[in-house]
Amino acid sequence: MYLNPGVQYDFILDAVGKIKTSKLKEACKKALAPRGKYVSIDDGKLMLDSKRLALIKELVEAGHIKPVVDRCYQFEEIVEAHRYVGKGHKKGGVVIKVN
Repeated sequence: MYLNPGVQYDFILDAVGKIKTSKLKEACKKALAPRGKYVSIDDGKLMLDSKRLALIKELVEAGHIKPVVDRCYQFEEIVEAHRYVGKGHKKGGVVIKVN
């Protein structure tokens, strides 16, 4: 994830949540606005059911949540995409395009 220095965020969603504590999670929490919210899929609070996913979709489409996309791959390149993610250097999501 890429955080702009000096910018405060109202909401940060950690959709990876590989490590319960990390420097990145601490940096995210420090970057929150005074009433901001940090949610991680590994903290037991985020339940990904279809209603919640629909709400997230609406928020993204309305521009209230702005996903950070690092790279896009075609479905046929999924092995390469997996290798790239495994290197641990991505700065945002990796998209797999399915035709």
